[in-house]
Amino acid sequence: MTSGGRATDLYRAFASPPFSAPALAAGGRGTRDINGENADGVSFSGRNNSAADERERMAGNRPLHAAAAAGAATAPPPPPAAGAAPRATGTGAPPPRVRGRDPVIDGLRGLMVLVMAVDHFGGPLTRFTFQPFGFASAAEGFVFLAGLVSGLVYTRFLGAPGHTLERRAFARAGKVYRYHIAAVVLLLAIGLCSTRYADYYARRELASQSPLATLGYALLLVNQPRLLDVLPMYVVFFLALPIALRQFAAGRARLVLAVSGGLWLATQLSAPPLLPAAYGLPPCVMLTDFDYRAWQLLFVAGLWCGWRSAVGRPLQPSRALERWALAIALPLFLLRHFGPAPQTLGLDASLERAWLAWLRMLDVAALVVVARMALRRCGRFVEKPWLADTGCQSLPIFVVHGIALYVLDPLRWRITELGWVAETGGALLFAAALVGFARWRCSRERRAAAATAAAG
Repeated sequence: MTSGGRATDLYRAFASPPFSAPALAAGGRGTRDINGENADGVSFSGRNNSAADERERMAGNRPLHAAAAAGAATAPPPPPAAGAAPRATGTGAPPPRVRGRDPVIDGLRGLMVLVMAVDHFGGPLTRFTFQPFGFASAAEGFVFLAGLVSGLVYTRFLGAPGHTLERRAFARAGKVYRYHIAAVVLLLAIGLCSTRYADYYARRELASQSPLATLGYALLLVNQPRLLDVLPMYVVFFLALPIALRQFAAGRARLVLAVSGGLWLATQLSAPPLLPAAYGLPPCVMLTDFDYRAWQLLFVAGLWCGWRSAVGRPLQPSRALERWALAIALPLFLLRHFGPAPQTLGLDASLERAWLAWLRMLDVAALVVVARMALRRCGRFVEKPWLADTGCQSLPIFVVHGIALYVLDPLRWRITELGWVAETGGALLFAAALVGFARWRCSRERRAAAATAAAG
């Protein structure tokens, strides 16, 4: 199948039933999800996976790309007991099916991770990478995509016996939690071993001078260092994911969306400053830049879209809706790049990122629809193997990028003094290093999978 065909397949994840592909012959080959976990046999393309495809993949000629899931399992759910009736996965909907891979999803996820890394590194490139299409950054797209693919992946566990869905989701939350704690411990250790870093981290509120308090609040998911604060947010989202999916399957999707939207609205009406003192917390605590009460709406909306597609009832935006999306996104794109600063128009509060103010949220929704339209024609540009491999390893890549920037930041001014060429080159080199690390991990996993297959 051509790359343009695969892009159309990803488009169908939003717009048409994507169930033309059978289950993978062996039930999955140890592929990876949005956080580096197995997502065996899960895809969003609807492509047929022939035995030749599998042999080529195992031989290493094709990259073992990830499904961009925010948590998936290491094996298909066990079949129901003999004579037991299958459990429903949605009101009047067919059961979800296990499907093949889609490199477009992986490429999108990898692209977003790299854009976030360049934005965090800083320099002239951020003029082109931060909010390039309007007032929506890569973080918003990444959270929505995490919800979308979580719905596609986890819906298959709704029909599994017992609490398989909960176990899978909680295992994912546990892994992200361990990455969060490991990153905080490592940064504290660096601060304790170096006076230079201790002083710097104290200014960044990592508070190496009180490591036990800092670590204690990190264990409670209260202390959330900058550049890594998305990890605690995902822990919370994964813990709540089974509740939302089971309500979707029970026919109460409108209730879930209403609760999620109401929580977002309440945040707009009463959003406090994200400062420790506002909550009576000590100065050693660093709060997130993301207000969970607002950002959960992106995840829940994506989860709903993914669930609908998984059960064979995908959303199909009308032509009128697509025109409205363009009518919203285009003026905001022009304002972002060619218009006056939002502050001069009194729009800064309406575009606030921390709690996803209403105009920003509207722009994000419009850009999701526009992106769906663009994938029909341009999806081949994001399904590059190096992007997909980066998407495969998004969790370790995200953690490594955050730790690396904490290590580099005290010396960052030296790069700035060398001029814009050095800053641009530094950002590109940083992104290339992350890609190299991701490809090395994927190559190692492919070799391990091939050895396992040969031994079996």
